[in-house]
Amino acid sequence: MKVRWSLRASMQLEHALQTLVQTLGKGSLAAADLYDRVMAAGDDLSEFQNLGKPGKAPGTRQVAVAGTAYVLVYRVSRGTVQIAYLWHGRQRR
Repeated sequence: MKVRWSLRASMQLEHALQTLVQTLGKGSLAAADLYDRVMAAGDDLSEFQNLGKPGKAPGTRQVAVAGTAYVLVYRVSRGTVQIAYLWHGRQRR
């Protein structure tokens, strides 16, 4: 199944990566590691659309990104997994 990222989720990922680079410096591998983990979680959804648990918004599900404090919120519609949000576990939703 095809996986698509919403503009909002893409921007949230970009913000998370920029924050890591600003905090830890460009030489840190943390941003690359976070990117790899988030993308792997998104890729997993192409094969396993019911991962995680039901989300707070109707019709959504959420799955934890392994090894991070992040959560992907997604929905499945018309043969596509739409990643709607990327949240840090400490963020208020």
